[in-house]
Amino acid sequence: MTAEERALAEEALALVPVVINAMSRSFPGITKKLSRIDARSVSYVAICRAAQTYDPSKSQVTTYFSAAVRNALLKELAKSQRLRYDSPDRVSFEMAEKSAARQGSRESKLPAALSALPDESRSLITSRYIGGLSIKEMSVRYGCNQKKVRARLKRAVAQLSQLLGTDEPPL
Repeated sequence: MTAEERALAEEALALVPVVINAMSRSFPGITKKLSRIDARSVSYVAICRAAQTYDPSKSQVTTYFSAAVRNALLKELAKSQRLRYDSPDRVSFEMAEKSAARQGSRESKLPAALSALPDESRSLITSRYIGGLSIKEMSVRYGCNQKKVRARLKRAVAQLSQLLGTDEPPL
């Protein structure tokens, strides 16, 4: 990979969470399937491959790389036989760009909002969304059943949403 291709790929990496979020919002039920595969790794590989074939005269960066990520995710889901319905034709890139703008403003507030949470809530959120623990693993760690962990986590996310001043779940 050349230095130019590497720079292009690094620029396009910001699209990965945007496309994943857009797919999750556009196609109910796909979120659990995406979380079962390593969606970010699949997306990063797709971006590196796409950077090597990108032609700026044929398409915009956002459109080209978003399509590459979407197609790679759908291919991986189909390969793992977890996608049991017709694949979507396309993700609305306008929606993805709007989501990126909203996410950018939220991400700048996120560290302060996390630090303002009570210790238990902060610990639950970081264990789940940063540490990547499953609900089952968290129930063992916190010494309570899975139903209680889900309820506490839901409450913690609601507190975080309130601190961020949004009705949407921040994570």
